[in-house]
Amino acid sequence: MARLTRALDNSEFYVVDDDEVIHDTNGLRNVMRAVLLLALLWAAMLGTDYWQTTHEFEKPVFARSVIGFDDGGSGTYKGIEYSVEIKGNFMPEDEFPGITHTQFSILGRPVKTVIRD
Repeated sequence: MARLTRALDNSEFYVVDDDEVIHDTNGLRNVMRAVLLLALLWAAMLGTDYWQTTHEFEKPVFARSVIGFDDGGSGTYKGIEYSVEIKGNFMPEDEFPGITHTQFSILGRPVKTVIRD
């Protein structure tokens, strides 16, 4: 039966099985740290674009335009597993520039739709 043991200096864990074969658990720990870091980075990007488009009525920072119109900003913006549909006033002669309508979707499901008055 495998058992979890610590190194003599208490810095690392090892799994030791009945045949006294040592399996290092630091590799798994490093993979988990990398996955956690990527998840936090994705959440920060998603949160920034969400706040920027639904509360500040500005174009997203991290998502890129994939379908755009000739008004300089309206269209579909895609991020990593999220998208933003934007309609707005982006021409220089518009009285109230910026986003007038936005729909934020995560994994293809609409999360929030906002219309600026």
